[in-house]
Formats: sequence, structure tokens, C-alpha cells
Amino acid sequence: MFSLVLMVVSFISAEPDRFELSLRQAVWLSLRNNLDIRIASFAPDIADDSVLQEVSTFDSVMTSTVAGGKANQQTGTQLAGAEVISSDRFDAAVGVRKRYEAGTIVSTDLTTRREGTNSFFSSFDSSNAANAAVTVVQPLLKGRGAEVNLASIQVARNVRQQSVYEFRRTVEIVVGRTEQAYWNLVFAQASLRVQEDLLDQAKSLLAHVNDLKDGDILTATDVIQARAGVASREENIIVGEHAMRNAEDVLKEITSMLSDDSQRDRTLRTTTVSRINLLEVREESALQNAFKNRSEYHAARIDLQTRNLALVVARNARYPKLDLQATFALNGLTGSYGNTFDSLVSTDFYEWNVGLTLELPRGFRSAHSTYRRRQNEKAQTLLRLKQLEQQILREVRLSAREVMTAQKRIQTTEATRALQKEKLSGEEDRLKDGQSTPQEVLDFQADLAVAELNHERSKLDYQKAIVDLEVAQGTLLETRMIEIVDNQILESE
Repeated sequence: MFSLVLMVVSFISAEPDRFELSLRQAVWLSLRNNLDIRIASFAPDIADDSVLQEVSTFDSVMTSTVAGGKANQQTGTQLAGAEVISSDRFDAAVGVRKRYEAGTIVSTDLTTRREGTNSFFSSFDSSNAANAAVTVVQPLLKGRGAEVNLASIQVARNVRQQSVYEFRRTVEIVVGRTEQAYWNLVFAQASLRVQEDLLDQAKSLLAHVNDLKDGDILTATDVIQARAGVASREENIIVGEHAMRNAEDVLKEITSMLSDDSQRDRTLRTTTVSRINLLEVREESALQNAFKNRSEYHAARIDLQTRNLALVVARNARYPKLDLQATFALNGLTGSYGNTFDSLVSTDFYEWNVGLTLELPRGFRSAHSTYRRRQNEKAQTLLRLKQLEQQILREVRLSAREVMTAQKRIQTTEATRALQKEKLSGEEDRLKDGQSTPQEVLDFQADLAVAELNHERSKLDYQKAIVDLEVAQGTLLETRMIEIVDNQILESE
């Protein structure tokens, strides 16, 4: 079952309805609580039972039979030994049957019969018979060979390995989604702070405009413009809070916090800030990492192996069923139970036979149609593998390009923000001299806010681009020190 060895998390509550959450803590919550991960963790255990079921086809099987009966039968001739033949019989049998990898089936059987009769011609009033036999059946064409007979076990093991890769992929996707959602929340909170700063600036501007109006520098129209600016900024606050709540719910859904009554309505406060460490992305190296680490690529290659095994079985099924069967048996028959087994093991009474059995379906239509279907399924799987390779190639190239683009945007947005700040400062000085209007100052404030948001977005887009690149390379869990062992998750501190 699913188990998790992780660090102990403590939430530092600043207020009863708010708690601080780091990026690592958010990932930890997802690993522990996310339903996609918990669902996927069952697949390897289910596959283990399928492997065991296939392996068990080579287990020895013991058979036993016990039966008894009595009969009274009229006869129409004195040669029967009596006018009414009375007989009673008790049979007991035990055997062991085992199938081997080459397709060989070996059966050993021991049967005993105790029979009593009133027939005058019977040698014994009560006879005891025993038979010990060994039968070997060896397929010569259809069903012959370890490759064919072990195929179902290998297929089950392949499915099991695929389930492990799929579990790893699920964990990687959830971790990536968690980090993306976290950075989206960071941006939503930053955007709200910028809107709050804009509102404070608009209120300060309104107070300043009122002072300038009293000094006959500005008019009543200027005051109305400043008041309209305050109202507009208050509306932006409402929109920003709505966007932040939506971003919170996305993160809470991934971490299963929405299903927790104590956490559902609490406000999240992110504590991890974006740190810009510019990387040199080498596309060729990233591609090598992707084909080495991507779980779905390994799973697809295993699926191709499974299709090859199915093709081998289907090819063998086109042969006629021709089996060699050989039996050797020892017999014993006496009037007492103990003497019967002495007669049996003396090897004086035996029988053996060897023969061939042949089955020829008309036209082998079923076998040939199955073989053609398996050929087409393998061809289809090969094309899907090529398609996946192209997809991985595209994703790596796209994510690498996004990282490089985000790096350049950080530099340009930083320069733009600095210029907008200078422009606002100059426009505020012009307003003091009566050479500008409140509306123009409001516009310059909005331009600075846009520049600040663009810079903040460029930093967070860079963080998200790094996550996408690591997902594309299949290295996200490794860089986060998260180890997958079958369906267990191990995280290092």
C-alpha cells in the first residue's frame, strides 16, 4: 500500500483564519493527500496479484477422489455365477499434476478399488486392486517451448513495471501542478498587493488634490478625477481578491485541503519567494535526460515488449496441436489390502503405452486472424512510440525556449519598471506646479503598476518554466529529492 516518509510539517499561524505555507510544505501536502497519487498507488499491488496468478499456473495440483456404491442385479444366465449378483465397491484415488515451462504436463495417479461380489466365478469374495501410473504429455508444435509458456508471466510483470512508471509519472505531474498552482497564488497575492498600493496612492493623490484646490492651483474637476480614480482602484481590489481566492482553491484542491473542514476557508499566505538563478539550458543535454528519465517513455517501450510477446504466442498458435503422450503404470490385484501393494511394487504386473494426438482446426482461421491482429497491434505500438518521441522532443524544445524567453523578460521588465517609476515621479512634480492633471498622474501610476506586475509575472513565469523543463526532462522528482520505490514515496529533508 501507499506509504510516505517525509519531514514533519508545522503550519505557523499568524491569525486563526490564516496560515503560512511554503512551497515545500505544499508539495508535501500533495504527496500525502492528493487523491490521484493515492489512486495510482494501488496499481502496483494489483499487478503483483496478477503476476502471482500467472506464476501459479505452474504450481502442482493435487487431486483426490473417494466413491463407493452397492448394486443388486438380476441375471439371465447361470454363467453369471448367481441368479442375483450382489456387489459393493469402494474407490479411492489421489494424484498430482504439474505443468512445466516447456509445456510438459506430468501426472502421477494412485487408484485403489475394493470390490466384493457373490458371483461363483469370482476369484475373490472381496478383491483389492491398485494402480500407480505416470503420464507425460509433451506438446510438439502448438504450446511447445518456454518462450510461449512463460509469455503470460512476463506480460504480467511488464504490466506491473508499467504501473510503477505510471505511478511515478502521476507523482511527477502532481508535484508539477502543485508548484505551478503555488506560483500562481504567489502572483495573485502580489497582484493584490500592487492594487492595494495603487489604492493608497490614489487616496494620497486625492488628499493632495484637495490641498492644491484650496490653494487655487487645481479645480473641482480635478478633485472629481481624483475621486473617480479612488473608486476605480477599489473595484480593482475586489477583482484582485476574487482572483486570489480562486488561486487558493486550485492549490487547496491539489493538496486535498478543500475536503478538510478546518482548512477549507482559511486564507493561505505564501512564504516562498522567487529566486532567480539564471540557467544555461542546453537542448541536446535536456533531450538526453528526457529519453533517459521520462516514465511514460519507459512504459511505452515495455508495452512494445509486451506486443512482441503476444506476437510470439500468436505465431505459435498457428501450428497444429500435436502432443506426445506416454503412460507407464504398475498394477496389483489380491484378496487382501496389504498383499495388493506388495503385488504393486513387485513390478511384475505393468503396462505402458505411447501415442500421438492431433488437432487440426478447419483453416486455422481463428489463429491466423489473431496473428494478424497482433501484428497490427505491434505496428500501432511502434507508431505510438515514435509519436511519443516526437512529443517529448517538442516539449523539451518548447520548455527550454520558455526558460530562455523568461530570462530575457526579467531583464526587460526590470528596466521598464525603473523607467515608469521615473516617469511617475516627474509627473507628480509637474502636478505640484499645476502643469499636469490628477488623471494623468493616475495614468502614470497605473503604468507603473502594470510594469511592476509584468516584472513580477516574468519572475514567476521563469519559476514555472523551470518546473516545466524539469517535468519535460523527467528530473523534477530528483531535483526535489523525492525518491520513488515501487508505490512508495521517500522524501529527503
